[in-house]
Amino acid sequence: MPTSVNPGTASSFRIENDSNTGIVKIMNIAQGAQATINSALLGISRGAGATNPGQAPFSNAATGVTSNATDMLYNLGIAGTLAPGITAITFAPNAFGNYDWMSQ
Repeated sequence: MPTSVNPGTASSFRIENDSNTGIVKIMNIAQGAQATINSALLGISRGAGATNPGQAPFSNAATGVTSNATDMLYNLGIAGTLAPGITAITFAPNAFGNYDWMSQ
Protein backbone atom coordinates (compact mmCIF):
# COMPACT_ATOMS: atom_id res chain seq x y z
CA MET A 1 0.00 0.00 0.00
CA PRO A 2 1.45 3.43 -0.90
CA THR A 3 2.56 5.79 1.84
CA SER A 4 2.89 9.54 1.46
CA VAL A 5 4.66 12.41 3.20
CA ASN A 6 4.05 16.12 2.59
CA PRO A 7 6.93 18.21 3.97
CA GLY A 8 6.12 21.73 5.18
CA THR A 9 8.99 23.75 3.74
CA ALA A 10 9.46 26.55 1.23
CA SER A 11 9.48 23.83 -1.40
CA SER A 12 6.68 21.30 -1.39
CA PHE A 13 6.28 17.82 -2.80
CA ARG A 14 4.67 14.50 -2.05
CA ILE A 15 6.55 11.21 -1.76
CA GLU A 16 4.75 7.96 -2.51
CA ASN A 17 6.44 4.62 -1.82
CA ASP A 18 4.62 1.55 -3.14
CA SER A 19 5.85 -1.38 -1.03
CA ASN A 20 4.33 -3.92 -3.45
CA THR A 21 6.18 -2.75 -6.58
CA GLY A 22 9.13 -0.85 -5.05
CA ILE A 23 8.24 2.23 -7.11
CA VAL A 24 9.00 5.57 -5.47
CA LYS A 25 7.35 8.74 -6.79
CA ILE A 26 8.16 12.34 -5.97
CA MET A 27 5.04 14.24 -7.06
CA ASN A 28 3.48 17.68 -6.92
CA ILE A 29 6.93 19.26 -7.06
CA ALA A 30 6.66 22.99 -6.32
CA GLN A 31 10.02 24.49 -5.47
CA GLY A 32 10.29 27.62 -3.38
CA ALA A 33 12.69 30.32 -4.48
CA GLN A 34 15.75 30.82 -2.31
CA ALA A 35 18.80 32.92 -3.09
CA THR A 36 21.42 30.56 -1.67
CA ILE A 37 23.68 28.56 -3.97
CA ASN A 38 23.38 24.78 -3.51
CA SER A 39 20.39 25.17 -1.22
CA ALA A 40 18.30 22.26 -2.47
CA LEU A 41 18.63 18.57 -3.30
CA LEU A 42 16.14 16.59 -5.36
CA GLY A 43 16.39 12.82 -5.77
CA ILE A 44 16.95 9.55 -3.92
CA SER A 45 19.90 7.72 -2.42
CA ARG A 46 20.45 4.47 -0.57
CA GLY A 47 22.16 6.43 2.23
CA ALA A 48 25.37 5.11 3.78
CA GLY A 49 27.62 3.56 1.15
CA ALA A 50 26.01 5.40 -1.76
CA THR A 51 28.29 6.34 -4.66
CA ASN A 52 28.23 9.60 -6.56
CA PRO A 53 28.07 9.20 -10.35
CA GLY A 54 27.34 12.92 -10.80
CA GLN A 55 24.05 14.70 -11.02
CA ALA A 56 21.08 13.23 -12.85
CA PRO A 57 19.81 15.44 -15.68
CA PHE A 58 16.24 15.71 -14.41
CA SER A 59 14.34 17.60 -17.11
CA ASN A 60 10.84 17.60 -18.51
CA ALA A 61 9.82 14.27 -20.12
CA ALA A 62 13.29 12.75 -19.60
CA THR A 63 14.43 9.28 -18.50
CA GLY A 64 17.57 7.82 -16.99
CA VAL A 65 18.97 4.43 -16.04
CA THR A 66 21.53 3.23 -13.50
CA SER A 67 23.73 0.16 -13.74
CA ASN A 68 25.51 0.48 -10.37
CA ALA A 69 23.45 -0.63 -7.37
CA THR A 70 24.93 2.06 -5.11
CA ASP A 71 24.64 5.16 -7.35
CA MET A 72 22.68 8.16 -6.04
CA LEU A 73 20.07 9.75 -8.32
CA TYR A 74 19.99 13.45 -7.53
CA ASN A 75 20.27 17.04 -8.66
CA LEU A 76 21.77 19.71 -6.40
CA GLY A 77 21.50 23.46 -6.84
CA ILE A 78 19.61 26.63 -6.15
CA ALA A 79 16.08 25.93 -4.93
CA GLY A 80 13.52 26.60 -7.63
CA THR A 81 15.91 25.67 -10.46
CA LEU A 82 16.42 21.92 -10.08
CA ALA A 83 13.63 20.57 -12.24
CA PRO A 84 12.06 23.27 -14.39
CA GLY A 85 8.72 22.13 -15.80
CA ILE A 86 8.72 18.84 -13.87
CA THR A 87 5.79 17.95 -11.64
CA ALA A 88 6.79 14.34 -10.87
CA ILE A 89 9.70 11.90 -11.00
CA THR A 90 9.06 8.16 -10.87
CA PHE A 91 11.85 5.82 -9.70
CA ALA A 92 11.28 2.17 -10.71
CA PRO A 93 13.48 -0.71 -9.47
CA ASN A 94 15.76 -2.22 -12.12
CA ALA A 95 17.71 -5.47 -12.53
CA PHE A 96 20.92 -3.86 -11.17
CA GLY A 97 19.48 -3.28 -7.68
CA ASN A 98 18.95 0.44 -8.19
CA TYR A 99 16.33 2.56 -9.94
CA ASP A 100 15.58 3.88 -13.39
CA TRP A 101 13.79 7.22 -13.46
CA MET A 102 11.27 9.05 -15.60
CA SER A 103 10.19 12.66 -15.20
CA GLN A 104 6.85 14.21 -16.09
